[in-house]
Amino acid sequence: MSLVLKRVGKSFGKTQVLKDVSIEVEKGELFSIVGPSGSGKTTLLRIIAGLVKQDEGNVYIEGKLVDEHEPAKRNVGMVFQNYALYPNKSVLENIASPLLVKGVPKSEAFQEAEALAQKLEISNLLDRYPSEISGGQQQRVALARALIKKPALFLLDEPLSNLDAQLRFSARKFVKSVQKEFGITTIYVTHDQSEALSISDRIAVMNRGVVLQVGSPREVYENPKDEFVASFLGSPPLNLIEMQPDGEKTKPITLPFPLPKGKKITVGIRPESIVLGSGPNRARVSAVEYAGRESVVYLDLDGVELRCLSQKEVSVGAEVCFEVVKRGVFLFEENGTSIPWPQ
Repeated sequence: MSLVLKRVGKSFGKTQVLKDVSIEVEKGELFSIVGPSGSGKTTLLRIIAGLVKQDEGNVYIEGKLVDEHEPAKRNVGMVFQNYALYPNKSVLENIASPLLVKGVPKSEAFQEAEALAQKLEISNLLDRYPSEISGGQQQRVALARALIKKPALFLLDEPLSNLDAQLRFSARKFVKSVQKEFGITTIYVTHDQSEALSISDRIAVMNRGVVLQVGSPREVYENPKDEFVASFLGSPPLNLIEMQPDGEKTKPITLPFPLPKGKKITVGIRPESIVLGSGPNRARVSAVEYAGRESVVYLDLDGVELRCLSQKEVSVGAEVCFEVVKRGVFLFEENGTSIPWPQ
């Protein structure tokens, strides 16, 4: 394993920000840590880097215990949210700076920096300063500066958050291609669940300092362990309906399977699992958000709001029928734990 975290805990004063975090990351893997603001993901990344000392647990990098190692001795490369480039140094000097600090001769360091810049397609920027290049270009410079160290771990803290929406789309493809080309183990922290789902080999979903689930993007999206994981992943977000079964009938919506009898549960329905046009359910269209190929359609079902995705053209106020397909429907106990479908 490239990285092993064993029961890591951290508190700031009386506030516990990490609790019993255990994660194993394989060599060459792109592993994302995703969660809302305040979930502890950036603190965890800084503990891995050695910038923050954990109160409990252990950190192993390439099989070696590094709890007492300073950041410089952990062999990690880190890209911060704001890139943290040296404003008074050229792009070439920024990229070469980790080697120069190590005492590598200037000519050799610059030669390696130029070769890496060519791979990352920023050779034409080497004479410029950070203030003279775009956000996307600054990101590539920051990546190059971290990669030139040939680190055992590549740590990325919200690296795309400062980019506009269109640039983020191309940048995440670039980050993944670079990671695969260099074969470097990468820990990627983000609050953007769509970003994590699109680029990761595996993801860890965190909330309030606890790792709730670890798995492949498909596994975590299609088989969430609890209501929070199911709700956090997906856009538009999951529909949640509290339901009390009455015999074989359920209110306010008819599902493709019966619910457990005599048990209050919450039903989670992915928007893509609601299909307009036919089926046993009827609702009124309360709003429509045009999104190009498909629209987000809001349905009013006896006072319950549902979101669905549809390529059909519908009008606000129209009465529509719909069905719910089984895939993308989840059942949760009152405490939020996922339960299996009834047989």
